[in-house]
Amino acid sequence: MASQIQVFSKENISGKVFVAPCDVYLNDEQNVVQPDILFIKKERESIIQNQGIYGAPDLIIEILSTNKIHDQERKLELYRQNLVPEYIIDPETKDLWHYLLKDNRYIQKSSDKGKLFIEQISLELIF
Repeated sequence: MASQIQVFSKENISGKVFVAPCDVYLNDEQNVVQPDILFIKKERESIIQNQGIYGAPDLIIEILSTNKIHDQERKLELYRQNLVPEYIIDPETKDLWHYLLKDNRYIQKSSDKGKLFIEQISLELIF
């Protein structure tokens, strides 16, 4: 998934993709997370610093950890508070939890099994 996003982003000069480990500082640096995959649009690249990302990425993808509650509840709320526009949780089963931020709350978007349309970069992935 990360390589497909990287190739697309590079070909379209749309932004930068990072793969863990990469520190993301949220809530005025009070919270630090390391998403598995993140994307930052070209027009927002100023949040990229040498020490990490300072502010909300445009897209975060997490491969579901053994601590499901952490990804599905705690991180979901943290990303909502920090206005991350798109958050995808991949439980490695080709079923996804895909969230889009609308009016400061996440709406879960349905996806076909093994198929994903990433709105932040207008890319459809089949996996």
